[in-house]
Amino acid sequence: MSAYVSLGGCYLARLSKAEMPVRLERNDPKGGWTARSLTHGRRVRIRDASQLLGVYDNGDLNRIASTTTPNRRSRIVETVTLSLAQTTEEAVSPRRIVVTITRPEPMAKKVVLVRLALLDAAHRVLSETKKAMTTREIIETAAKKEYWTTEAATPWATLHAALSREIKEKGADSRFVKAERGKFALQKDK
Repeated sequence: MSAYVSLGGCYLARLSKAEMPVRLERNDPKGGWTARSLTHGRRVRIRDASQLLGVYDNGDLNRIASTTTPNRRSRIVETVTLSLAQTTEEAVSPRRIVVTITRPEPMAKKVVLVRLALLDAAHRVLSETKKAMTTREIIETAAKKEYWTTEAATPWATLHAALSREIKEKGADSRFVKAERGKFALQKDK
């Protein structure tokens, strides 16, 4: 097969466990060739001629060109158009792949509402109400004002654990204080 390998030729190549059509683009400095996959448009490396299984003719190339769609990782937005030779003798001669790359139009900037963390939402609710509240009341108020929402079954238990943990770990530096049984408030100086 190595006697018939020429740059610009289209071949069926075995890459890993997959077989795919490729077009040889140039010699690789490490040996072998750098090729372009005709199925997804990315560059691949052919290490030696044993990876090349056969030459593609015009019929095969026309079939590939009509069914090729870009890979999700490739930057090619439109399908690959191959300029094909008319005779079988020209099938080994160099080919051109015309790739059209379209740049997406810049998107208009959107105003993105930043979702607060659970403790930040609790701090905001308690600072607005200025009174001690249970965790259920804090969660309901945060959901009504759209500071924080969740699909969890027991968000008030999660909030209670987070508030208790912050009070225990930070002590006097905590933003929260336990006002009475089951109720939390903000520190006076915070």
